Amino acid sequence: WKGLQRGLAFRREARSPSVEVFLDELRFRKSKAPLIIALSTAGIGLLSWLLIPPYLERRREGELINTIESAAPAQILELVQKSHELPDASRALLDSKVMERLIHIIETGQEAQVYSALKAVEDLPAEMKREIIGNAKEAILAFYIEQANAAFSPEAARYDFATAEQLLSQVQAFYPDSIQVFRTAQRMEDSRNDLLNELDGLFSQHLAAGRLLPLVEAEDMTDVLSVLGQLDPKHPLLTDVRLADAYASQAAASLESKAFDQAQDYVTEGTRRFPNNRMLENIQVKIRIAQQQEAARAKLAQLRERIAQQLPALNTLEDYLGFAETLTGLQLLQPDDPLLAQAENQLRRLLDKRFTT
Repeated sequence: WKGLQRGLAFRREARSPSVEVFLDELRFRKSKAPLIIALSTAGIGLLSWLLIPPYLERRREGELINTIESAAPAQILELVQKSHELPDASRALLDSKVMERLIHIIETGQEAQVYSALKAVEDLPAEMKREIIGNAKEAILAFYIEQANAAFSPEAARYDFATAEQLLSQVQAFYPDSIQVFRTAQRMEDSRNDLLNELDGLFSQHLAAGRLLPLVEAEDMTDVLSVLGQLDPKHPLLTDVRLADAYASQAAASLESKAFDQAQDYVTEGTRRFPNNRMLENIQVKIRIAQQQEAARAKLAQLRERIAQQLPALNTLEDYLGFAETLTGLQLLQPDDPLLAQAENQLRRLLDKRFTT
């Protein structure tokens, strides 16, 4: 178009200088715009290939770090697994954040949180586990020793020695050479042995005195056995045959004196500790029979008292018919009772009088 304009220009100096120039200007020239566009597109693609993946990785890394800094122990293991998708440098940074978070929880968390954090530590890779155990040593030792003291402290009437022993074994696995753990374990063992010796003496005293049932204002055998069961659930005194014999003996004596409730208490307590003891089973049967007999005697006395009071007032056959149930009850309990004979004689006189009339 520009060549055509120059060839047809009105002014001579503006026209094409020659036919060759005019033809040359009319020829089609390729545009460089497509090339520029193509080069620009390729450049953008190259920059995207070089810059976007690192950006996405940094973004992912930042998200994980933010999550870790407020994560509960139960979530941390899952986050550690997710960090494996990141490059080594990012994974190392996240691992350090995980360790910082767990150490913070161990040092400042509540009891349940600390337990959860320690459980999470157990499932971490060995290197991370060693790092946390080393850096949080003071807090971990203090936590386990405090928990052991909470389980076993005779001065505070806490006797769960088995739990305390288990806790100390767990922390000793972390720190085998810890003098604090050794001294705590030794102190508790000595205290336990002293207490067992004391309880052995009290067992003999209560057994001899017959203090087998709970007492409100004094110690008794149930107190001794309760502490023994916490100190050592398999202690031989808990199944001592002398104790079973004592329960049976005291129950039999109470039964003999007709203290049925007390006899039942001895049998109930003894059977709870010695479920298959034959002597206690036999006494239980005797208690039931005696209670039934006592109930029958009480009912008999009530019937006799009522009949003795009402019999003089039975003046008609209708009166006897209304009183028949009471008389029948007495006959079932004691057929040869004199009151029945008296009632029969009185009824005969009424009938004779009726027939005579």
